[in-house]
Amino acid sequence: MKYTLVIYRGKILVITIMSLILTLFPLVIFFSINYLNAFATVIGILLILPLSIIVGLSLSKKTVEIFLDEIKIIFENIDIQLVDLTGYYINRQSPILAQVEFKDIDNKDYRFTSLKFGKNGREFESFLSEFLKKTQVANNQFSELSFYDFHQSQYKFSRVFIYVMMVMTILLNLVYLYLILFKHFAFNWKLLFINFIFLGLYNFHKENEKKYKNRKTTAMCASQK
Repeated sequence: MKYTLVIYRGKILVITIMSLILTLFPLVIFFSINYLNAFATVIGILLILPLSIIVGLSLSKKTVEIFLDEIKIIFENIDIQLVDLTGYYINRQSPILAQVEFKDIDNKDYRFTSLKFGKNGREFESFLSEFLKKTQVANNQFSELSFYDFHQSQYKFSRVFIYVMMVMTILLNLVYLYLILFKHFAFNWKLLFINFIFLGLYNFHKENEKKYKNRKTTAMCASQK
């Protein structure tokens, strides 16, 4: 079966978005100081992120033809036997993008990133469903992995970052609680926002850390037999 996917190259997407944000934000601040009122400044800041995302998606987009059958998958002159694939990870954390990553026996990673919605999203979900089904039939060792199986270099950094953020969030909550109870400060919705961000990142980290550690333990036990 043949699929035509519109995918997005991660590095180009991230670099474009960050470059535009770092360029446009100082410009908005400069004009706000000299020419804009508070309302116009807020509108300008709010427009930076969606504008950066739209431009980033446009510049990182490309079309890929994928052939998939019960034996192999072929894309961009890469021919992989399904029995040679070892695991996959599906990332749906983004509100607009979905990504599937998979590994072969040489520990080489491959990934497809697509929009979640519209024609492109439906085509991606159709491909993903058939890809997982056919690969699991061809290879019963093909299993779901964790984010850290594909991004091992980020594991230690993420672990430190999460615990530093936990300490800062707890301290911030305690300070605000003191200010609200004893100094009669009004509740700030930004505090709730920070807590939601932290809880989301913490749950994502712990879920993937558990899978990552379990897989490493299983592999170690298997090697000792």
